[in-house]
Amino acid sequence: MIKNWLFFVMIVMAVGVTAQEDNKVVYDSAAQQNILIGKCDWEAFQQDDFSDWFNEGYNAYHPDEKLMQQLARSLKGRELSFKVYQGSWCPDSRRELPRLKKITDGLKSDVYTDIISLNRAKRLNNNALPEDNIEFVPTIVIYLDGVEVGRIVEEPDYSLEADIVKYLKAELNEE
Repeated sequence: MIKNWLFFVMIVMAVGVTAQEDNKVVYDSAAQQNILIGKCDWEAFQQDDFSDWFNEGYNAYHPDEKLMQQLARSLKGRELSFKVYQGSWCPDSRRELPRLKKITDGLKSDVYTDIISLNRAKRLNNNALPEDNIEFVPTIVIYLDGVEVGRIVEEPDYSLEADIVKYLKAELNEE
């Protein structure tokens, strides 16, 4: 009984420590502003330091409906997910992240998005390098059924939804 109780306490403590690390905000003296660092979810962008630019970008963006329909058709029975490396201090990230959220919200299926926020040196808070060899932010890594099918680095070639469709079509051998 005591072993079970101790195990339960350890699990609760581990969950609590992990939860504290998500959506972490630190002051960046080089940028002279608060920035997000480490693992984040979409809720992080509703914090005071980030909500103005995020919500403005989200509301202003209108994805191409035809491309959104193509994207939805390509996803029938498939799992789309993203790993996004971004800097809340970076103008390109501030432009593309709200757009990506608008696109994922427009899809009728669940889309998992893993967001990793980096400092200006493209490192995590503990100065560790991210695992995916990131040189520029944002870097949006696109996965289909758990397999990387493409990357959008800094900005898309056409639009986010057009580039996503392009990578999915190439992976699925669609015209």
